[in-house]
Amino acid sequence: MPNEIPRVGAELTPEQREKAMAWFEETCKPLFLPEKGCPSCGNTNWELCPYINEMRTLNESRHGGGYVFYPLLTIQCTKCAQILNFNGIDAGVLPPGADTTFAGEKIAAKGGPIA
Repeated sequence: MPNEIPRVGAELTPEQREKAMAWFEETCKPLFLPEKGCPSCGNTNWELCPYINEMRTLNESRHGGGYVFYPLLTIQCTKCAQILNFNGIDAGVLPPGADTTFAGEKIAAKGGPIA
């Protein structure tokens, strides 16, 4: 099951949460530094959303055909509630979904959506 694409809306596993926080602290270091912090309020404390979220591409028909979506890792400022989203695949926390469909929907591959 480790190579399965997690369902959007599913809860991150403890391992994924640990990997995500390590990635945030290393890659997004300025968010955790007092001289930078949150773009809105300057706070340096962030909370990881426990669920995999999604951003879908715009589709001409709301009721038909496959959307392409990006599985997102979300962090929220503990002071002002500013939310920042990051591609979970590019962050290396979620497995690549190239050439994979999920419930009739294509999952965005590393570096961009599947055409």
